[in-house]
Amino acid sequence: MGVADDPAVTLYGVTKTFGGRHAVRGVDLQVHRGSVYGLVGPNGAGKTTLLRMMCGLVEPTSGRVEVGGRPVSARRTPAGLGALIETPGFVPHLTGRENLRHLARVRGVDAGSVERSLGQVVLLDRADDRYRTYSLGMKQRLGVAAALLSEPAVLVLDEPSNGLVPTGVEEMTALIGQLGRANVTVVVSSHALADVEECCTHVGIVLGGRLVADGSLADILGPARVRLRASPHGRVARVLGRTHPAVVLKQGRDERGLFVDAADESSAPWLVQSLGEAGVDVWEVGPARRNLRTVYDELRRTLCPTR
Repeated sequence: MGVADDPAVTLYGVTKTFGGRHAVRGVDLQVHRGSVYGLVGPNGAGKTTLLRMMCGLVEPTSGRVEVGGRPVSARRTPAGLGALIETPGFVPHLTGRENLRHLARVRGVDAGSVERSLGQVVLLDRADDRYRTYSLGMKQRLGVAAALLSEPAVLVLDEPSNGLVPTGVEEMTALIGQLGRANVTVVVSSHALADVEECCTHVGIVLGGRLVADGSLADILGPARVRLRASPHGRVARVLGRTHPAVVLKQGRDERGLFVDAADESSAPWLVQSLGEAGVDVWEVGPARRNLRTVYDELRRTLCPTR
């Protein structure tokens, strides 16, 4: 999926305080059109406050927010933006379709948008069931459908998988990925790092109200490394320390023996060659990719050592 250069959402030095407590501290952020941007961080880190400022629900203490190049006004949802920030307030005894039709009338949206939105969230087959019979996952998907009624260019979702059973999480993750592929810009907060890694093109990590990492998923994770296992252990360490000291990132032992992490996959052939020439038996070699959990934990240990 291509990501255009012009930003759909921009935050300029945004800070928000509540009663003297900093919820968000000097955040600069760009979400580019066509991207799926995942905000991750612990509870209380400032993720929801950031999303609420994007939606015009909370006014920054300082800095400014733009959506589609236009400043966001306090207490007013920006044009071209749809959001699911809180639990949707649907009427229990109405069907999913009836609830959306009511919302469409209230918002002055064409009635045809109801069927389109139901199709986008894969709820057409249950659209005539009463809302009170829906599972939590179906209720969340109907909430996303409500946010999509006006065909927004930007969709903001706050913890849409929170409380869902595993199948519901899978469905929501797949839905977010599908929306991104349909060129809807999505900004989503989540605790589920594996799901963010699966469906997001870009990631921002928020700790203590600060955006401590921000970029494409590929840049956040870094290049693929190579991991090899070999013996005898002492000789492996001596050979690599002598011939490739700048390449080796980590040496250690795990449940499967001695391992070496090297800087990138391209170094594998000459690492294996050097060890072989020194009489070392290399019995496993392959890629060792970092995941988002690893990056996140490293940042938390570095920036929040007491937590």
